[in-house]
Amino acid sequence: MGVLDRFLSSKKDDKQEIWDLFDAGKSLMESQFYDRASVEFNKALTLDKDFASELIVDLYMEMQGSNPDAMIALGINILQHNPDNTEMANMLGNTYRKKGDLNAAKSMYQRCLKRDPYFKNASYNLAATIAKADVYDGTAVSSISEFESLSNFILPDNDEGEEKLYQIQEAAQKFVQASEEVETESDIKTSESLMDFLEDKSDGDQTKKAKNPVVEEKPDKNDESAQDPEQGESKEQKQIQIDPEASFKLIAQEYDLQQSETSELLKALGLYSLKHFHTDIAVNSFQKLVQLHPNQTDYKCFLVLANSLEGNQGKAIDSLQKILIENSYHRYSNVNLGYLFQKSGKTMKARTYFFITYKLLERSGGLYHIDQILKRAEEHFKEDRGKKALEFYEPLYEEINAPNLLNRIGKLQMLFSKLDEAIQSFRRVLKVDGKNPEARDGLKQLHQKFLMQLDNAVKKHDYEDAAQAFEKAISILKNPKLLQRGIDLNRMIKNETRANQLERLLKQMEEKESNQKVLEKISLAEEAEKKGNFKAAVGYYEQAIRISPKHEIMVKMSDFCQRINRPELAGKISKWFNQYIENEKRKAALEMAAQHSAEEAK
Repeated sequence: MGVLDRFLSSKKDDKQEIWDLFDAGKSLMESQFYDRASVEFNKALTLDKDFASELIVDLYMEMQGSNPDAMIALGINILQHNPDNTEMANMLGNTYRKKGDLNAAKSMYQRCLKRDPYFKNASYNLAATIAKADVYDGTAVSSISEFESLSNFILPDNDEGEEKLYQIQEAAQKFVQASEEVETESDIKTSESLMDFLEDKSDGDQTKKAKNPVVEEKPDKNDESAQDPEQGESKEQKQIQIDPEASFKLIAQEYDLQQSETSELLKALGLYSLKHFHTDIAVNSFQKLVQLHPNQTDYKCFLVLANSLEGNQGKAIDSLQKILIENSYHRYSNVNLGYLFQKSGKTMKARTYFFITYKLLERSGGLYHIDQILKRAEEHFKEDRGKKALEFYEPLYEEINAPNLLNRIGKLQMLFSKLDEAIQSFRRVLKVDGKNPEARDGLKQLHQKFLMQLDNAVKKHDYEDAAQAFEKAISILKNPKLLQRGIDLNRMIKNETRANQLERLLKQMEEKESNQKVLEKISLAEEAEKKGNFKAAVGYYEQAIRISPKHEIMVKMSDFCQRINRPELAGKISKWFNQYIENEKRKAALEMAAQHSAEEAK
């Protein structure tokens, strides 16, 4: 029921005072006087808690999404008078989350669960908040339902890999049989008695062979497989089952481990063994692959899963968490970590990792690897469809770390006027490679664009836009001239707080620059002293004092006079220094007076 419906259905005479207080509070709320609005709402709640609460909740629902600050003020007001209202606390948590205050959102969801541990929406919302997944209530529940119903690990599709395994089964069986025959012969030889060895057995062997001749069977004309060899072979292939142990022995001993085809077979065998719980073969397969490809995160993850089949889920959870420290976007590690947490009874942690997986899969269109998407983006880029390429790149932006690719994204963003995003792209490159020329040049171009925006806005007397352009320009490069311009702009728009901040920043920058120049002059003076050029040294010290008239520079100059056996100069230097300071103070006072007069004349 809305506010108007309640108004029409209520006896206005009985509730007139409450309505007056509610209307006053609503008016103050619309004027953004939230504290004063709360006072009016509190008065209404004191008169009739139930009726006033219903009015305020209706107002909250009507304001959904329009004014988060007002909604928060309303919600807190309701909770103060009804602390057990878990529905309001949950809605308030959602509002905090939409506003970006995740800590406040967590507190609200936890408040709900403290009062009602079985409040489903709050439980899922809390996990989604921790995962930073932008889903709420029923949508949050349904978004990870598929993951919560898992009965086994999530693994890559292995149909093609299993086909390859079927193709090597005959060779694998022959290889194992041959190995077993060699072992049998070896056992027979080692078990012969001395008498057997001394006897001549050649005749006996021949007799035995004669008694057991090999009979070559003729194919039956009525046998269909005999009539069609190819058809018989296909039937036989279908009956052959994959033998993981035989397959691993064949691959490990007969195949070149450096070939990519071998890695593909090992991967197929490892996934098959993991799916069908052949623990030892799964572990051995992925151990080989990790040795061959130490930077391949998939193989590290699947090796952990294979080891977990032995029952140590705690160790597997720790190992997957370590993998995610190095690669937080690895989808297989996230989803399977959630599954292991779920098996361990840690529901909240399981849901958190399921929400992370959901968020990552949303970003990559349901794919567990982003390579395919990057390939499509590359194709669009090569065909001069930059805007389309950017549509593929941007959702995966956080997962891209290659400087050349980030530079490309930055240039595309600059081309299509996404200047703020371009700044971030070039800065990410410089974090990896601080001297990257493309990124540095990109930031210079952006700086120039923002300066042009600043100039154009000033020409149009749009000083608010000019101030925004200034902030963007200064975020890339600061210099005294630009800072002074920013001070003047903020004074014009009456933003004294920002103007004062910029003045302090300008003072710090000027002081830093002057200190650097002073150090350079003192260094030159010391070099001149070493070379015996005392006159030049005095000149450099004087330049240092004129840049920054500090007492410690004068002391250095006096010490210099002592070192060159001219102590009488120290007194003269001190007198000159004091006169110079007095002159500078007088000059500054005159400039200030002139500035004050000019301001009064205006």
